[in-house]
Amino acid sequence: MPSQPLPLTLHQASVADAHFVHDIMTQSFGYEPWTYPTVQMALNVGAECYLASLNQQVVGYILCRSVLNESEIQSLGVLPDFQGQGVARYLMTSYEKTFQKQGGHHLFLEVAIDNVPAQNLYRDFGYKVTGMRHNYYQRPDGLFDAVLMSKHFNPE
Repeated sequence: MPSQPLPLTLHQASVADAHFVHDIMTQSFGYEPWTYPTVQMALNVGAECYLASLNQQVVGYILCRSVLNESEIQSLGVLPDFQGQGVARYLMTSYEKTFQKQGGHHLFLEVAIDNVPAQNLYRDFGYKVTGMRHNYYQRPDGLFDAVLMSKHFNPE
């Protein structure tokens, strides 16, 4: 993390922002995990998505799906040039605050078994491993297991 936090701003994405999410997702993961129409559909059917911007350039996103007091973090991505500079932490902190204000109690996610930096980030936020999904991620270089993680908040 940088010694001084980046001056990031946050705004909620709309379907019109699907190209930002898709572009960052593809660059961040190094392949296309979701097609552009899949991103559009997710945003169109009510996924919550927040964009982090630096000097009006979108540099990261967090895409979630909530039902009642639970939410799944479906995807989190940061442009490669901005990784390791606190953007993902900013998005996680911002989303968790919003989720709790909305009465949320339980967050969960899947993360690729070989994505150690993301697993470490989630652990830093208090997420615990709850299971595995074998051969969950299909990528150009093969099938990879997913580590299931979750976090519970006490109701206020």
